[in-house]
Amino acid sequence: MDKDVTNDTDNYVNVDKPGVARDVTVWGSKVDERNTTLNLGDHSLYFYNKTTTPDHKWQLNFKNVNVETNDPHGYGVVSFQNNGTDATVNFDNVKASGNGVLVYAPNATVKLHDVSATPTYVESSPSANVTANNVDLSGNVTLTAGVNNTSTPQNVYANGKVNVKSGANVVLTTNNAYSNETQNLTAGALHVEKNAKLNVKVNTTAPNVAVPTGGTWESLVVNSRAVDVTNGNAKVDGELTVDPFTKEKRGTSVVAAVVLSAPATTQNDLVIGPTGKLVVNATQAPNTRGGYFVNNDHAFGVQHGG
Repeated sequence: MDKDVTNDTDNYVNVDKPGVARDVTVWGSKVDERNTTLNLGDHSLYFYNKTTTPDHKWQLNFKNVNVETNDPHGYGVVSFQNNGTDATVNFDNVKASGNGVLVYAPNATVKLHDVSATPTYVESSPSANVTANNVDLSGNVTLTAGVNNTSTPQNVYANGKVNVKSGANVVLTTNNAYSNETQNLTAGALHVEKNAKLNVKVNTTAPNVAVPTGGTWESLVVNSRAVDVTNGNAKVDGELTVDPFTKEKRGTSVVAAVVLSAPATTQNDLVIGPTGKLVVNATQAPNTRGGYFVNNDHAFGVQHGG
């Protein structure tokens, strides 16, 4: 792209020709000392099922480019009819604005390197900045999410594994002025590699937060979770820091820093490795639960040196 490109129609940018799936790169360039912008208006790039075959899969690469969508449904720059099955989406040196959503592809692998996403148009019911199956985070990654009603802001939602790669510096921030609900990082399994830093910031400024109800352990932190590992282990070989802030300092404002929420029959341990460090700075949210296990038969371990 040697200039800005804008979708000024009232339609999605549909890719629907049979069998055309391939490796495609959207490569920006410098104009007036900034990267060019792909602005999809109120829509997204949408890929139909028939574009793929057993021998033709999508690998989409966005490099050195700014991206923007104000899709009112909370979809991102990229979405798929089949939710991204067998697809890979890579963002490298990318800045996202608009609703701040990069990709909605629950079955895809998504890789972010040197990426920032900051919403300039907050949706009423947004998706996470990234929704995928597996996610790799490397370089400097800054994702910010907010809401304008009682929906739950989310940064990363992955059914599979989230890897914070060695040398990465990742900051995930959620802002909510309407309730105490946040879900910065939801992952089936999580690995913060050696020499990687993951900083999770929870900002809830809602007054008069209702007391959690439901009568179960899980109901106490049902939607107020900085990190939630749902179907596997959480291994910290680098540094994981959680910084919660709640306007209310009473027992109603409960935030869980790291939740292990898999069923008792699924391995769901939290392990701080020999080079790992877990920090929970709860001075601004005194009702924070540091490590919170929803079910029995799971373990919390700190290896020698951790």
